[in-house]
Amino acid sequence: MKKMIALTVGLLAASIAVAQQAGPRKGEGRDPEARAAAFAASDTNRDGKLSLAEFEAARTQKLAEQFAKMDENKDGGLTQDEMREAVREHRHMRSARKHQAMAMREHARALDTNGDKSLSRSEIGDKMPKLSENFDAIDLDKDGKLSGDEMRAGRQALRKPAN
Repeated sequence: MKKMIALTVGLLAASIAVAQQAGPRKGEGRDPEARAAAFAASDTNRDGKLSLAEFEAARTQKLAEQFAKMDENKDGGLTQDEMREAVREHRHMRSARKHQAMAMREHARALDTNGDKSLSRSEIGDKMPKLSENFDAIDLDKDGKLSGDEMRAGRQALRKPAN
């Protein structure tokens, strides 16, 4: 019985983990364009609102996609090993994202020579090529500096899968 409970909890954690991999991270919302696109894709009758049936269909589709990702051998069923692997992969990805974000914050702090919690073009220089290359697109308020919020939004936009 304990194994069954642990297995059920593991499956739930894995399905949540897979669902969160492509979605927004804690503390970050999806950008308005992504929310609008997800809503439009779910609103199959195009009436501007989601019925329970449309909501359930979108949820069912998402769960089927998550299940397919977890079903490594594509036999239509999940083994304990596949569920454990999904949980392990989720933990690994979450840890990697956390460490990457911490490293980026530290790097940005080191570049912020005037301590204004924003980065100018001159502070970035050639030390962060991707940030420098996309500076104008990321600088949403066009003040010549990148705030933490602007950099987070830029990072999130770069993570978006290409359609």
